[in-house]
Amino acid sequence: MCGLAGIISSALLNSLQVNLQKMTSLVAHRGPDDDGIVLFGPDRVCSTNNSEDVMADGSWYAGLGHRRLSIIDLTPAGHQPMSDVSGRYWIVYNGEVYNYFEIRAELIKLGRLFHSRTDSEVILQAFIEWGPDCLYRFNGMWAFAIYDSQNGSIFCARDRYGIKPFYYVFEKGRFAFASEIKQLLSLPWVSAEVNRNRVADFFLWGLDTHTDETCFSQVKSLPGSHYFSINRDNLGGKQLEPHRYWYPSQVDVMGDKHAIEAFRDLLSDSVRLRLRSDVPVGVTLSGGLDSSSVVCLAGEQKRRDGNKSPLNAFNVEFEDAGYSERHFAEAAANKAGAQTIVLQPAQCDLARDWNRFVWHMEEPFGGLSFFSNFQIYRLIREHNIPVVLSGQGGDELLFGYERYRTYDALFKLRALQPVNAFHEIMDARNHANMPLKMQFGYGLYFSLPLLRAMRRRHLVQPILHRDFFFAYQGKTEHLRSSMVHKDWHSLQRSELFHYQLPNLLKNEDRVSMAHSVETRLPFLDYRLLELVSGQSTDMFFRDGWSKYILRKAMDGILPVEVQNRTDKMGYDTPTRRLIQQNRKMFLPLLTSHQEDSVLNVPAILQLFESDKLDERLLCSAVSYLSWKEIFEVGE
Repeated sequence: MCGLAGIISSALLNSLQVNLQKMTSLVAHRGPDDDGIVLFGPDRVCSTNNSEDVMADGSWYAGLGHRRLSIIDLTPAGHQPMSDVSGRYWIVYNGEVYNYFEIRAELIKLGRLFHSRTDSEVILQAFIEWGPDCLYRFNGMWAFAIYDSQNGSIFCARDRYGIKPFYYVFEKGRFAFASEIKQLLSLPWVSAEVNRNRVADFFLWGLDTHTDETCFSQVKSLPGSHYFSINRDNLGGKQLEPHRYWYPSQVDVMGDKHAIEAFRDLLSDSVRLRLRSDVPVGVTLSGGLDSSSVVCLAGEQKRRDGNKSPLNAFNVEFEDAGYSERHFAEAAANKAGAQTIVLQPAQCDLARDWNRFVWHMEEPFGGLSFFSNFQIYRLIREHNIPVVLSGQGGDELLFGYERYRTYDALFKLRALQPVNAFHEIMDARNHANMPLKMQFGYGLYFSLPLLRAMRRRHLVQPILHRDFFFAYQGKTEHLRSSMVHKDWHSLQRSELFHYQLPNLLKNEDRVSMAHSVETRLPFLDYRLLELVSGQSTDMFFRDGWSKYILRKAMDGILPVEVQNRTDKMGYDTPTRRLIQQNRKMFLPLLTSHQEDSVLNVPAILQLFESDKLDERLLCSAVSYLSWKEIFEVGE
């Protein structure tokens, strides 16, 4: 994992080096092991690695910056920005291409020469050999930019799911990109102005990362599965138009036995690839079905490899009743031959870490679940483990949330299968995470946009400024598109590429990289999505069980008590208690923003005092105000 930075201008810039140094220093947490800057002028390239004041008063067209977290090939050969042997092409890259070893062998057969063992050089050589088509060959997570110093063009790409971040600003004849928003805000021509449309979607509908916009009006995010290419000579007024390079294809329908076996083999291979590392690798383990599957498969792989080093599995446990999954986590760890390390956050942690947490998150958030992850990644790094495997993505891949049962019944009814729908609903009484009556209410809420909009308006109107509420409460197009789907494929793509998963991936990246930890996600191997997309939908829900294909695939690999779990937690966090216990920190924040144009802060103060405010809305409000203060956001 690393931190990227880059600037390209249609005119010469004499402050380019200073700006790049600011941008790279702001993400030292993403890459504590090495850093580098390269500048490109009208007729030459200048590396500033060995001298901080090389041509500091010179003028340049473009520059690249990089912070490195060394994972593959720990030698100086992995230094970035990295060039090919000719010095024409330069890359800055964040991520891991897990099948780099196989691609490297193929490129060597084609006559390509390598000077390192890094996947960075594999990406660079693959691009020179195949152009944008190289993206189809990569299995992993990435955000990278390759600059052609001969013609002044840059190629930027993000992995299929958007696991690794890529933000950019494009205007006034200048283009800048970065791994984190704060890097772009450090530029003198980028202002921290609030994007009110995006903030309205956040407060009114609870939506985040559903478009390429951010909460900052000038900053955009390159979507997953997209790339673009621009040239410094045509950085005029037109907007960038990213191209989508991947839609998941569908593997042919298999019989149940073959589909389950294929899923098990692919998930096992995904774990195998993601264990490739020149540094120690651990696992985050909540005790749920997904993370337990990953830890058990990792344990099996280590035994096959004859690797006797301990596999560390990290779990978090709060003191509150109902917030512990230790029993399940320990069962999975024992099955995997892993050592469980349990984090128990203290009340004082939130007050101590709040401002830093908000700074790393970069945008307002509606809950503290990722604060638990923030704490656990600190513990992981303290144990000198810079890489972990996680079960993130399993619920989106296999429709693991309870609300998906609603769509299962709806799609069966549309397919004129009322008997199947009825039996699945009845069977779910034994294996769902909630009783039938609650499932029915849940189903109505998540299938009727008008009903959900009415409830959201009722919840949020008291905490929003009157003018702001009435200006945006009728704009429900994003809410509707997040809920209305014609079939499983439409729903899956919506959740994976627009709504549910992008938000989780953004937050996961922030909290892990805050502590220089790389998170790898075996469930987001693109081969798994292409497999399950082609199978019968009863591979997701059958006989009342969710994630049927995974449960069957893990038969004999998972402990039975984990394999048959029906409840779901996943590092759940007692948000209300944590915020109420830190009232002394939040009351001054609220008091100092009583004239806010988005929030009705006086009303929030009253609700806060009476402890009657919905915990997610309370968290949204205080995170928004802290975000405004920390990033000095203007309206």
